[in-house]
Amino acid sequence: MLQFNLILEAAITPIVLISGVGLLLLSLTNRYNHAINRTRQLNLEILKSQSDDSNNLSAQQQTLFKRCKILKRSIGFIVFAIFLNSILVLINIASALFNVALDILGVLILVASIVCIIVSSFLLFLDVSLSLRALHLELERIQS
Repeated sequence: MLQFNLILEAAITPIVLISGVGLLLLSLTNRYNHAINRTRQLNLEILKSQSDDSNNLSAQQQTLFKRCKILKRSIGFIVFAIFLNSILVLINIASALFNVALDILGVLILVASIVCIIVSSFLLFLDVSLSLRALHLELERIQS
């Protein structure tokens, strides 16, 4: 029974981290889907617009496309962090089961996972900044 408790204890922390990062992934995919849908709407508006409106809409479209690329990268880093944390669970379980010291490998994987989360968070910040720029372009269009 003591062995099982040690294995469970070794696995819980990375699993909780996966759960928290999963919420960030959900937020990123929602933002990505919204940006994709808005880009499609802009494409239709560009096809229907007069030439004076078309430049502003094209600028919005380019900003949204940049957002989509940034969000795709951010999602990639988060998914990779989840993958690394899953590997960390396996390493912790193997370490507890077979009484093998895999601490250095576990620490390296944990650090790599945290770096992925940091990069993804930075990319999310860039996306938020670009979404503000797209909003500014929309306001300019409405006010002119």
